[in-house]
Amino acid sequence: MQTSPPDTKTLIMDVAEKLFAEKGIDATSTRAIVSEAGVNLAAINYHFGSKEGLLKAVIFRIVNKINDERLSQLDSLERNNQSPAINAIIIAFLSPFAKITQEQPNRCKYIIRLMGKLASDPERFWRITKEIFTEVVMRFSAAIKRALPHLSENEVMWRFKFMLGAMIMVVAPRPLPDKLAKLEPAPDDINQAIAYVIQFVSAGFQAPAVQDKPIPKN
Repeated sequence: MQTSPPDTKTLIMDVAEKLFAEKGIDATSTRAIVSEAGVNLAAINYHFGSKEGLLKAVIFRIVNKINDERLSQLDSLERNNQSPAINAIIIAFLSPFAKITQEQPNRCKYIIRLMGKLASDPERFWRITKEIFTEVVMRFSAAIKRALPHLSENEVMWRFKFMLGAMIMVVAPRPLPDKLAKLEPAPDDINQAIAYVIQFVSAGFQAPAVQDKPIPKN
């Protein structure tokens, strides 16, 4: 059975996703996008308002699916147990990314590269993504706080940031300098890498609370 060609909006997002990932966001012009998509220049403003609006749409298309799966898994955990175990919470947060890379490998290949480029500009990254991450961060941080009452809210959020940092290193790995190349871990598929992160982050969250005092000097 033949599949229908994508509509103009979807076609623009498909092309933009590829070009943003390959050439970089700033290096990709709207003219290059519409030229490869074979559509009118005005189509970007009509469908997305601006180049930044198009970038958001490209990111939201995949991240919303990941976040929906995260919240669905957390809802299921909380229906069965008002305060689920920390390891289950972390799996619910991290595993949906691995799942979608299996379902949409080509799209995720571009998104991983795009998010890597975007992560190098944290201010821009959070400006674009804050509206899709706010609910997820609030829900999961609250669940973690209930699971680990020995941690202050501030320390929960710090450890949450460390988890995000570890995830970004999986999503957008940066190779070590040549002199440190021997320390580069062997490449693994995304599922194995996420399994490493889950084990690492789970232990970090369950560690004793840090006392509010400076790091002792040697």
